[in-house]
Amino acid sequence: MKKFLGLLSLVLIFCAAMTLTGCLEDEHVHTLTRHEAKEATCTEEGNSEYWECTECDKYFSDENAENEITDKTSVIIPKKDHSWSEQVTKVATYTRAGSVTNTCTVCGETTTETVDPIEYEADITVKAGGSISAAISSAKDGDIITVEERTYAEQLLISDKDITIIGLGNVVVCGPEDYSEIQSVSKITGESMDYSAIVAVVNSKVTLENVTVKGDPEKSSLVYQLTHATRYAGVAAINSDLTMNYVAIKDIIQNVSLMGVQNGFGIYAVATDADLTLTMRYGEISNFQKGAAIIRSSISNFVFEGNVVKGAGAQGTIAQNGLQIDCAASVTGNAFSDMSYVPEPVNEWAYGSWAVYVQTSEKEVTVKDNTFKSCDNGVLGFESSTVVSGNVFENMTDAEGCYDEYLQTASEE
Repeated sequence: MKKFLGLLSLVLIFCAAMTLTGCLEDEHVHTLTRHEAKEATCTEEGNSEYWECTECDKYFSDENAENEITDKTSVIIPKKDHSWSEQVTKVATYTRAGSVTNTCTVCGETTTETVDPIEYEADITVKAGGSISAAISSAKDGDIITVEERTYAEQLLISDKDITIIGLGNVVVCGPEDYSEIQSVSKITGESMDYSAIVAVVNSKVTLENVTVKGDPEKSSLVYQLTHATRYAGVAAINSDLTMNYVAIKDIIQNVSLMGVQNGFGIYAVATDADLTLTMRYGEISNFQKGAAIIRSSISNFVFEGNVVKGAGAQGTIAQNGLQIDCAASVTGNAFSDMSYVPEPVNEWAYGSWAVYVQTSEKEVTVKDNTFKSCDNGVLGFESSTVVSGNVFENMTDAEGCYDEYLQTASEE
């Protein structure tokens, strides 16, 4: 028995020795890969520095594998927030929603958000068959006038008022039945003529929205003050701050028999007070006689965005211009077309129409991201003041002396 126990002890000792030897032989040696620290961005996660064993898939915070990272997610650094730059891509108005585009200044990702129309409550409502002029007369500063859908045969004369006029549906203001009844506004210092307009805004701050101002070429041609003696316009802003959204100005034109008449403007804006702005967005000026808009130097700022300017097309009656600008201005995202003077026989003014004619060499005028189609010339301005970019020209007049863009020096004026 003693021999048996002795033998068993030897066996156990041998097995224990073999087991210990096996453990030592099986001890794991880590094969480590270093992961450098990486800063998180708005598009990718980052991580802190760590070492990873490619054999056992363990993470360590040191190169000697002495400090294991048991929570692998702790090395991850979450993405950063985007650095958003906000740009209003469409201004919200009383009748239509707008939009805002956010662009990340780091990665360039964009998102677009809808901006609800401006909430309002009407103070006066003009029923179909009523008079807009009567509502204007009774309105107080700050009032909002809504106008029901209809064609209104009247001139709107707004003087010394701070009001808003909003069309509900298809609202057309076409001037009085007899155009000789159009009241003129006296010229300001430095001007040569009085002003006659279907909508005249004088010494006022006005917002006009969702309204069509439509002239009658037959009626206007019969009235000498509109053809020769005053500045005839669809809308005149005299010493006024005027905003027009979704406003169409049409047919401010004379009969073709009135050859070369230097009159008939979609908009005529002038002031003695320099701190005034004229703004037109998302509207239309079409079928005008001489110019779509004349903006004098006494206006402080002109904003013209997202509009359509369409002339009478190729014709030999008059050299039309689109915008004639003599103040600081921003002209962006508009479509200009159909301004071409092709007289027969050809004279010195042939092909002399300009879609955008900048007259100031001192105040900055930006002409950006517009389209020009079927015009004699696109943009005329000064190197010192006019900034042009992103404009597109299509089917422009191919004649000697015609330009898509031409920036002159002050000495060339």
